[in-house]
Amino acid sequence: MSPGTRTASTRAPRATPATPLRSDAARNRAAILTAARELFASGRDVPMYEIGRRAGVGQATLYRHFPDRPAIVAAITREHIERIEAIAAAAGDSDQPVVLVLAAGAEMLVCIHDLLGILRDDVALAPILDELRSRMLAVLETTLERSSAGGFVRDDVDAHDLMLVLKMVNGALVGVSTTDERAAAAARALELALGGLCTSAGRPPSRAPR
Repeated sequence: MSPGTRTASTRAPRATPATPLRSDAARNRAAILTAARELFASGRDVPMYEIGRRAGVGQATLYRHFPDRPAIVAAITREHIERIEAIAAAAGDSDQPVVLVLAAGAEMLVCIHDLLGILRDDVALAPILDELRSRMLAVLETTLERSSAGGFVRDDVDAHDLMLVLKMVNGALVGVSTTDERAAAAARALELALGGLCTSAGRPPSRAPR
């Protein structure tokens, strides 16, 4: 099956290995995901054999960890949302937790912009996309409560508005080819959005005119 072929399966790839991995197996799995992240940064059409070659593992090892490309995409995207959840949990003492989470969300979009296209196009990954949206919304709801209590975000803003901000950031990345350019575009889009979401106390300082 070619990389762009839609699969008829609707079963979502599993989130993590069913049992703890041996150290060598864990290293192989990490190497596979690292290779996949690097390759997907250059575009969506990455074949499985190229991921295995970049990771330095044989095809049997590759498919033992990940039976297909959707499973790799699911693992990478779940890693990002888990990182955002960890940032939100650690931001309890921050004055502006929602700003930290939105910044992490924008960084995630820079990294997985092309993968989101795969998530949208592959019916097998629809449950993963729904899961990521649900988990991101839950994180935003929690952090928004803390930021609103501190008077940093406008009273009329809700978590769905913050999801819209992330969609706007992702839209700013369309047609931007390099990671550095995407990072700059995402940072600027988020800065402009925060200018409308935050009160004067929470608004980030304006960038100097160019």
